[in-house]
Amino acid sequence: MRLCLAVAGALRESGVVDMISLVSGDDAALAFGESIGLVPLWEGQANLNAALRTAGHWAQEAEAHLIVLPDLPLLQAADVRAVVGAAPETPGVVICPDRMRMGTNLLLMRPSGVIAPSFGPESFQRHLHAAKLARIAVVTVDSPGTRWDIDTPDDLAGLELMPQVQRDR
Repeated sequence: MRLCLAVAGALRESGVVDMISLVSGDDAALAFGESIGLVPLWEGQANLNAALRTAGHWAQEAEAHLIVLPDLPLLQAADVRAVVGAAPETPGVVICPDRMRMGTNLLLMRPSGVIAPSFGPESFQRHLHAAKLARIAVVTVDSPGTRWDIDTPDDLAGLELMPQVQRDR
């Protein structure tokens, strides 16, 4: 829950995000999200990309759709502003890879649905490939706040070893 609060706080503080939703198939998670001002969206099936398609339908009228995974402990408002500020004026995407440049931690699509979200192992390359096939502009943003995610106990241990200055930026 603390990570979700931190990510939602960074999105709000950025000043560039109009609405924030939380997609889940868990009633308690949705109630928690709603209690902190997020729009709850029921996940029809237990699959990350299906859940993100649900969010995409919700955001289909938006000028752009930013997908942010909730496991980014270093994400700051400035990171969110950098991602949104990097968005191409023409149809395109901004992709933020994880620190191994294998996965994707944030994906901004302008317009919503310009490519299908394809999160999971090797998603960074899949998103690049999807954008190439769609013949749309691609921008990559890579900062400490967008690249460090928590997927394994080793990720958490590595975060604990980081200098306090970088964690508190």
